[in-house]
Formats: sequence, C-alpha cells, structure tokens
Amino acid sequence: MAPGMNKREISVAGDERCRFRPIKGGGLRMVLRVTMKCDLACPHCLAAKRKGYAELATRQWLTLISQFPGIGVEKVLLTGGEPLLRDDIVTIVEAISHVGIQADLNSNLQRMDLGLIRELKQAGLSEISVSLEGPEEVHDRMHGRIGSYARLIEAINWAAENNIPVDTSCCLTKDNYNHIVDLINIAGKLPVRSLTFSRLLPIGHGYGSRLTLTQEQLNACYDSIQREMVSGAPIPIRVTGLLGAPRQKDCERGTSLIAISPDGRLLGCVLTEDNPSIQDPLKTGLRPALEYLRGDLSKHQFAQCWQEGT
Repeated sequence: MAPGMNKREISVAGDERCRFRPIKGGGLRMVLRVTMKCDLACPHCLAAKRKGYAELATRQWLTLISQFPGIGVEKVLLTGGEPLLRDDIVTIVEAISHVGIQADLNSNLQRMDLGLIRELKQAGLSEISVSLEGPEEVHDRMHGRIGSYARLIEAINWAAENNIPVDTSCCLTKDNYNHIVDLINIAGKLPVRSLTFSRLLPIGHGYGSRLTLTQEQLNACYDSIQREMVSGAPIPIRVTGLLGAPRQKDCERGTSLIAISPDGRLLGCVLTEDNPSIQDPLKTGLRPALEYLRGDLSKHQFAQCWQEGT
C-alpha cells in the first residue's frame, strides 16, 4: 500500500470526485438547465430555492445550440428543474441531434408517456438519467408525491421498449442510506444500465439540510456498496464523492464541462453556487464567452462543489 493511502482509497468500488466524467476522446459536455420549474418537491433537490428565473425562448436555445459544434461540444445533458415541463423539449432535442451531438435527458419522468418517449426517440434522444432513491415508500417520500415511484418504473420500461438506455442515480441522505442493498437489488431487476451513488451537496435544499449524512455515515455507505460489488452486484455501480471533499485537480468545470442556465448565462458547472458566469453569450457568441469564462476560472480559486458555504 502506497504511503498516505488508506484501504478505501484503493478499494474495489473506487470513489470518483466529479459527477460528470470527462468525454472519452476529449470534447465538452454541455449541461443545459432549460428550466427551474419542477412538478415534484424533493427535500434534497439541488435546484430548489431558486425562484423567478427567466427562461430563454425556443429560438434563443436554437441559436445557442447551433454554435455547439464550433466550441467542441460532444454531449448535451438537458436538465432542470424538470425539462419535460417545457413544451419545446422535443424541438430542442431535435436541434441538438441535427448538429450531430448526442442529447441526453435528466428527468423525473412524471410527465413522460409512451407517445412522448417515441417522439423523443425519433428526435434523436440518446439516453435518459433518472433518480431512484429507494424502495417505493422511500422514493415517494423523497420526491414528495405518492405514486412517483410507480410512474418512474413505468416510464423506464417504456424507454427500454424504445431502445433508449437509462442510467439511475441515488442521492444518499438520512432518508434512504439504510436501503442501499434494497436499491441495488431493485435496480438490478430493471432494464437500466447502471446505478450511481452520490452524496447530498450543500446547494438548493441541500444547504444545511437535516438530511445530510456525516462523513462517518458516508464511509459506512461506501463500505456497504463495496461489499455488494465484491459479492457480485447485479448491475454496474458507480460511486461519487462519498469519501471526502474533491481535489482541485479533479474538477472538470470549464475544461470538459460547461453549462447554460435557464436565463442564458454561461456557467462553469451547475453543482456549486461559487461559480463565475458570463451574462449574455447570445450577444457575445459562445466561443468568446467560453474563452472569457476559462480565463476567469484560471485566475481564481473557486470553492469545490460540496464545501459548505458555497
């Protein structure tokens, strides 16, 4: 064992320090937060407590999307809020696909139906990511709606029927951390590709939340996940951020990751409040806006994504 390393740092499961992996072969991942509106009330929501956001019109999103190839965007993640609350979501997916870029959707799937999923598939949607927080009762409680679990499972099956891959994730909190094994078994029986466990970040409802786990509890969660992997988990598992704060060198913002807010600001990331932004890339163009953003990031030491007080 190398000096300074402990068992957890070289364990089977590993512990990645950014939720967003770099794109294989290089290029940018663009996160489009197309709305802050949502039809659920999750007590651990990272996008909560943000009211009164203006939202770009369809034509403005299309103008920005047309510039994505010119700055090296390889993948786009559509998120919110709940992106399916936008009536133009199919048009946005189609525009991304039209310029030759992969479009992914992060959604609670409560508004998904079989017709819409077929439209999204035809428009070029590549994959879907969803939150699966535990057994039915736990999931419904954490999403603030009875029946949200049943609706999610139905939509996951529709996606599988239409050959759209689905990845699941779980935000570990005091509501669900005792259900890790249950959740792995549930996900293993669903037509999904993977399950990612992460910690609650101190933004949105997560800031100062009573649901936040201690580091000791997170270590215990990590050990539980590792045991399941060693014994043969029924689904590929990824772990992000359970063992401690990230290192600056692990941060992807502004390098392989950038984002656009609902009102059109260019951001380094969406997982921290301590983040430089460019106010109007619609006026300046995305390329000069990105150059300015990267220059700002290089000059300052910004807080990491799960440091309190960001």
